[in-house]
Amino acid sequence: GFALNSEKFVLNASELQALNTELSSANSFWSIGDDMHYSIATIDIQGISGTLRIGGLSAIYRPSVDLSFAVDSPFVISMNQALPNAQIVSQHRMVPLSVQSSTPGAFVGVITDLVTSENVALDGATLSNFSQWSPVTPSWQWMELDLNYSWMSGVPDYLSVSVETFGSRAFYKFPVDGSSFAMTQLDGATNSPLVFMDASGGASFAERTNGLDVNLPFQTSASLEDSDQFKISASLYMTNGAPSPAHIEIAGQSGQGVENDIQIRDWQVYNELGYEIPESMSYLRSNSPISVEVHLGFEGLESIFGQAFQTLNPRSGDVRVHLLENGVETMNTTVIDHGVATFNFSTQSGTGNATYSIEVEPLAGQDFHTLIPMNRTFTVDSLNPQVVGQNIATYDHRLPSPNQMIQLEIYDRPVLPTDLTLMIWREWVEDVNANGVIDVDEFVPMDLQPPTDLTTASGHYTLLIDDTDSEEGDRVSGYLVGADPAGNSIVDGGSANESSQLFTYQVLPDGPPLLPGEGGFVGTSDGKMSYLHPDVDYEFGLHIVEPNGWADIGELRLQLASNSVTDTLAIEWSSETGRCDVLSVHIEVQRCGVRAWTGELTPFNPDLEFFVEFQLNWTLPRDGDMRWEPSIEVIDRGGQGAWLSLPQLRWRYSPDLAIDTSDMTLSIGSGTYSDEGAWVSPGSTITLTGGIHFPASDARPNEDFSVRVLLDGQESIIDSANGLWVVQLTAPSNSGSYPLTVEIANPPQGANDVTDTAAALRWIVVDPDGPEIVEVLAPRLDSIIPIDALGELQINVQISELEQIHAESLVLQWKVTRGADASVTPLARGETPLQIEGANLAGQSIIAGTLLDIDIPEEYFSDDLRFHIWVEGQDMAGNTIQTPANSNTGDLPYASWSIERRAAVFSLMDGDVTYSKSGDIQQGQDIMITIAIRNDGEVNGTVKLYLTEIHLDGTEQQLTAVAVEADIDAGERGLVTVDWQPSQEGRQWIRVELMDGTMATGPTVNVIESTDSGFLGSVFAGVDLIWVVMFLGLILLLASVVMIALRSGGSNMSYLDESDDYWEDEDDDENLSTDVTEQPQGFPLDYRDETVRHVMAQHGISDTIGFLQHARGFDQDGNEYLNRAELDQAAASFVAAGSLVETQVGQAQTFDTSTMTAEQLAWYEQAKQWGGYYDEAGNWVPL
Repeated sequence: GFALNSEKFVLNASELQALNTELSSANSFWSIGDDMHYSIATIDIQGISGTLRIGGLSAIYRPSVDLSFAVDSPFVISMNQALPNAQIVSQHRMVPLSVQSSTPGAFVGVITDLVTSENVALDGATLSNFSQWSPVTPSWQWMELDLNYSWMSGVPDYLSVSVETFGSRAFYKFPVDGSSFAMTQLDGATNSPLVFMDASGGASFAERTNGLDVNLPFQTSASLEDSDQFKISASLYMTNGAPSPAHIEIAGQSGQGVENDIQIRDWQVYNELGYEIPESMSYLRSNSPISVEVHLGFEGLESIFGQAFQTLNPRSGDVRVHLLENGVETMNTTVIDHGVATFNFSTQSGTGNATYSIEVEPLAGQDFHTLIPMNRTFTVDSLNPQVVGQNIATYDHRLPSPNQMIQLEIYDRPVLPTDLTLMIWREWVEDVNANGVIDVDEFVPMDLQPPTDLTTASGHYTLLIDDTDSEEGDRVSGYLVGADPAGNSIVDGGSANESSQLFTYQVLPDGPPLLPGEGGFVGTSDGKMSYLHPDVDYEFGLHIVEPNGWADIGELRLQLASNSVTDTLAIEWSSETGRCDVLSVHIEVQRCGVRAWTGELTPFNPDLEFFVEFQLNWTLPRDGDMRWEPSIEVIDRGGQGAWLSLPQLRWRYSPDLAIDTSDMTLSIGSGTYSDEGAWVSPGSTITLTGGIHFPASDARPNEDFSVRVLLDGQESIIDSANGLWVVQLTAPSNSGSYPLTVEIANPPQGANDVTDTAAALRWIVVDPDGPEIVEVLAPRLDSIIPIDALGELQINVQISELEQIHAESLVLQWKVTRGADASVTPLARGETPLQIEGANLAGQSIIAGTLLDIDIPEEYFSDDLRFHIWVEGQDMAGNTIQTPANSNTGDLPYASWSIERRAAVFSLMDGDVTYSKSGDIQQGQDIMITIAIRNDGEVNGTVKLYLTEIHLDGTEQQLTAVAVEADIDAGERGLVTVDWQPSQEGRQWIRVELMDGTMATGPTVNVIESTDSGFLGSVFAGVDLIWVVMFLGLILLLASVVMIALRSGGSNMSYLDESDDYWEDEDDDENLSTDVTEQPQGFPLDYRDETVRHVMAQHGISDTIGFLQHARGFDQDGNEYLNRAELDQAAASFVAAGSLVETQVGQAQTFDTSTMTAEQLAWYEQAKQWGGYYDEAGNWVPL
């Protein structure tokens, strides 16, 4: 254990080794970079009891640190910055280094290596907007560092910039290639102390041979705290690390290096005219625009160099300025324009006081200071100062004077304006372009002398000018500008605009007016009017010469009837009122005044005219043939005057009124005009227009009059307008001649209606019916027009028109078509006027005709050509030609003719197709088909036939893929034979079709299964087909002799139908009553299939069952067999009934015989004899 005495304890070698082993793995308590680390070691002492004092603990160590600094390190940069001003000892610059330690100790430093370079030279350096005697501020103005470098060799790499203030330091690197800058180190601050133009730094580098020019704009940050010193240094570094000498700028030589605290220097209020409102007159106009300008600076810099305050101002975004009205914030802004924050707004409405305050809010941690009041109270003043008097009239004249006084009386409350300016224009001085015109930019300002007391309600402002240098007739003009302290502008002070000045006077003596006696009634060549009438616009003007211009005229008096003893019709004009006073109840003046006789009207134009626009009233008494004489009197403002009587302008008064029959116009919607009126159709529109005039002079009244119009006893009252009237009538519905009369209804009292009633009469002829074509006289309707006649084809028609036909409107329309359809595109068409024979324009037999020359190309002579005509035209009433069922159009012509056809025309009917065998025919048996073709044309031709085998089930088979051809002479009948071998069993027949679509069918045969060939088969077995055909042909020729009587083995009835080309056997034993394709069940009558098909085809019937049901009532001979005649009658009835009757089971039919066609009426009469008819469903419908 330890004794009471002190004892020293030293670690032996093994214990020291154990301690070092523990330290190697111990945690670092404190370190210096990566070179030196410190740990905590704990000494554990054990004992029983007592007090222990330990001291003199010692762990001796001697560390060594090798420090190496790069060329762009802050240490080297600071060293280079210190070298230029370092103390020189023995030709060495001594730069002191400060070393700090947290514990006592001693240091020994040895510079082991030092790299220097003198390759790069700084040729020049400037820093604009910077002074070493003034602190730098975060103002809106940029400081610009300009550096010029040169070198012997090498390549520039970057510009190094460092900034130091008290307690902060920053280093920047700007690459020469223009890429973005970098802040390499920041000490003692959180934000960059400098602000650059953009993200890349804004530095510009201009390289030259072995040289470089650098420009770097920058500002200081608003967050940079106040500092006693501001130092900025810049050096250029080469790619090999060699730097240039540092350029250093230091602010704060006067004691302050950085200043960022804000201070208000001043704030003003400007009224809407831009005038500053002085504090001694704090007045504002109610609800008017004003401006508040707040001038900001930096603390304590107002007086630096006297003018520093003009540029050292905060910039936008660094401070917010608030504007308060009566303690409530109304606006704020961070926009600072050259140190000025501006607020534009309108004052409050109404009266009372308004207090405006300013508050400043720094946004970057700056402080704010003020030495001036931050609020100001204004009184609302809404009354404008007003010019209430002046000693020179608006337009005046004055004798020249060296002290020409201009005196203006101004009214205002609560205070008069302090400064008013009179804008003066003197023709001999300010008319610089010598054009005699008062231009707005030629006025010069002259201050008025205000009254001594501005608190009175009104005061006189004066100005003295010298106008003795003017020439006679020169003018002086002026207007007033200015406002009271509240910004209320002067009113009634004139303006610089043309003829808007406050006053204009002419330097000229006063002269009397003159009356040359020129003028009179306007609108006439000599100014004279023989007659005047009531309710007519007149204008009267007389020449006046006033040496001092119209502004000097005081009064004018015009008497239109100065020689009247009862009423002179006087009119007076005064310059004070600028209007006319009428001194008579018999005259109304619309307008009067003074205008220029020649040139333009100006206040100083001496050549003038007094004019009056007036109307006479109907109340003016008519004084026979009395001629009234005008007179005029003029007096100027100085009392000088002139009077003149005008006997050459005497006039008479006439109230005679009439309908102007010479200008009356009749208009009709349709029809024709006549000398006495017009022809019209019933209900057509009739328009009558005209005017009302005074016959003595043909003048029209302006008053609206009522006009009475009578037609067919119907009265129409209409009103005129400006002497003109128009009426629209409807023509009567019945035919006849009707008078149309016009007269003035209820003329005003004093008027005399002298209308010529005979000249105002018009006759209206009403024609309800249009002309009608009676018939075509040439050519005959049933004739065929020869082709040779087309060159001179005479067309004559008969027309019926009871009133009068419009001969010039008759036109014959014609066209030639191929085929009977008139609606197809015509081969030729045209129109030609119809000429009426004689002078007969009315009656039932008006003959109109024309001669046509129709040219048809020869290649169409073989076609089926038709010639169609229709007639267009109207009668004098406009009624068009009438025809029944509208059969007078291009698609439905009035008449049609066939034109001679020069071609082969082939005809074919059902009976023209026969077979060599009938009845039952074995399948595969040869049959010869014979077709009889007639050529009804005028030329020979070749017919082409197509044969088709038709089966009962509706199927068919083409027998002739190529047409069968045969030559047939004109007018002849030819036989065409074709071999046929039925291909399948069942009932079937042959259909023959021509090229033009004409079809015919042969008899129906029943093909049965083939059996043994029999005798004929044995006879013809092995015989050539040609010989068989020749044999059958001989048999056919022999059989044709007895065919009429012996067809199918004989008959009990035969007949010829229409011609020898058709025959039919009516054999009861041979008819095929059960072989109709569609026979109704339980049908009680018999018939022949071929006859039924033929009749149905000729009448266009397709419904077999419906037709047979209908035909049961036509067995007239009661033999229960329908022959050809009975079937024809049934078919005609079926077609007629089909358009009239609809099947209605269980309902009675009603018929209107007035709407039936001839065929329908015939069927109806027959059905009544039967007592009823069968409908399409086979039901009996009784009548």
